[in-house]
Amino acid sequence: MGRNRKKKNSAFATLILMLIGGFVGLFAGKYLGKMIASTSLTNSFGLDIAIFAIVTIIVVYSQIIIHELGHRIFGLFTGYKFLSFRVGNITLIRKENGYKLASFSFPGTAGQCIMSPERLDDDMPFVLYNLGGGLINLFAAAISLLFLNLFPNMHVLLTIFLSETIFLGVFFAIINLFPLNFGISNDGYNIMTMIRNKKSRKCFFMQLKLMEYLTLDKRVRDIPNELIEMPSDSELNNVMGAANAVLYCGKLMDEQRFDEAKEKIDYLLESDFNIINVHREVIKADRIYLELISENPSMELVKELYDKDLKKMMKALKNNISTPRFNYAVELLYNENIEKAKLAISNFNKIKSKYPYAGEIKSETELLEIAKNKYEETSINNIREHNDIY
Repeated sequence: MGRNRKKKNSAFATLILMLIGGFVGLFAGKYLGKMIASTSLTNSFGLDIAIFAIVTIIVVYSQIIIHELGHRIFGLFTGYKFLSFRVGNITLIRKENGYKLASFSFPGTAGQCIMSPERLDDDMPFVLYNLGGGLINLFAAAISLLFLNLFPNMHVLLTIFLSETIFLGVFFAIINLFPLNFGISNDGYNIMTMIRNKKSRKCFFMQLKLMEYLTLDKRVRDIPNELIEMPSDSELNNVMGAANAVLYCGKLMDEQRFDEAKEKIDYLLESDFNIINVHREVIKADRIYLELISENPSMELVKELYDKDLKKMMKALKNNISTPRFNYAVELLYNENIEKAKLAISNFNKIKSKYPYAGEIKSETELLEIAKNKYEETSINNIREHNDIY
């Protein structure tokens, strides 16, 4: 019942997003359509459309960059420490010996600027850091409108660029500042949650501090317990607390406290807590892994958990370092497909070469080795049983 409610909430948020996009797009299309129809960039209508499409792509990516820069500017202004800046899967990450380019992505996000707060107390700043991206999108739209009015006879390409910046800047601001949770919570939803519930501010602090440790190439198990705690049931009813519960399960996995991890994951999956979709599918994948490496795995449970939602999410998370580890365990211990298991290892090594968090790589390498040992142990036992028959 809880999952159905969350799907309805996600569907409602998606509908709101579509309505906002349609409303902004209607005005943008009407205005820009007239502009394109009345102006010929080349002697070919098809080429004009292609140029317009290229400008649109440039504006979209510029708005993503502007949005994340807004988070960085307001974060620095309120005492946050810069950790990483991502557009698409291209990530600039700050290490102890300087900056490094890496590859990382997260479903539902086109970019991300991660920063670490200086302190946790009742006055911990969180509003401006979360507002920053949307505010800078609006600022860019306002500056573009000003330039269009000051210089009405500028080149048509620049006019199109500035006009699209107005419409897309407003669109980016609205979809990030209007509280929405469509499988992943946006900036406005985070602000609303932390205003309503002070305990969620601690969860927000803990999540960003966790990212600071990972950026320093620490493993999850190396992070102090006070930064990753299992939240109370009341805290699990908001997205911040639920996210911390997922992180706590990850710590148990890295500490190889597998029985405890199974217990916590089962509790989270069976209860009606406010876990975002991507986190729910991630812990489902970990639960399958834990079942497969257990002494007497239930293949019925694996079959039940390995549903279409999880398969879809694993494709979306294909560039995450934990995904090939999961795929390796499934192919080796469930499907018994050696060739696909080898492919999973190949994918793991490919992701590892560009992955930003060395601590996670070490953790996942150990979990891969455990799955391999489980397979070899099972194979030896099967040979012994076969020999006993004869």
